[in-house]
Amino acid sequence: MYALLEEAYKVYQQEVLLEGKLHHRFAKDFASFHSYIEISSEAEAKLHIKNITSVYELLTEHMELVKEYFTKEKFTLEDCELMLHKFNTKETEDSQSTAKPQILGYFTDQQIELITDFANKQDLFKKKVSQEEFKALFAGTLETPLTANHNGLVACFLNYLRNEQYLVYPWQKVIADKQMICSKSTGKSLTRENLKNALSSFKSSHGVKHLPFEEFIKQLKVKEE
Repeated sequence: MYALLEEAYKVYQQEVLLEGKLHHRFAKDFASFHSYIEISSEAEAKLHIKNITSVYELLTEHMELVKEYFTKEKFTLEDCELMLHKFNTKETEDSQSTAKPQILGYFTDQQIELITDFANKQDLFKKKVSQEEFKALFAGTLETPLTANHNGLVACFLNYLRNEQYLVYPWQKVIADKQMICSKSTGKSLTRENLKNALSSFKSSHGVKHLPFEEFIKQLKVKEE
């Protein structure tokens, strides 16, 4: 874990502090670059996935720790241990302040336009959704919840966005906590468990890959700025 965080520290120093790269772009690119490596055993693969997931969560949800340790002149093993201890035992600044919204995801205006057009053509939601509503959804500030036409389809779409690291790691929790998406059949806000089960059920009946979403993700990547 130290090797991974030490590498993150070096990249942060170069790309964010020296070159001015946006923090969320740095976090996404770092996690994406380190997600796929050649590993000989299943146990090692599981450990690597666990570690890179933890690092991404730390980089995106614990900005106070990143600023505290990654702006130092050196990042030692002791720094790493202290950083991980705080990461594992302290709540995030966002969770301590109800005034701060929980960010769901990061997109450019062009990507928001593309998402809006695609979601409406696919009838993901009961009513047509505006670009402003999608911006509010991803900013975690949506006040009037969207109603999913098919819980599994919506969960699958959002999971595709998460797999490409456009959404934060606990995306299901953010949606549930903010009550931003409702079920068409019950009219109730989808819980974290609802989203998890809907996604699992959809994958079981439709397969792991959903072609329309596969093609859409390719288009979305082109719109990155």
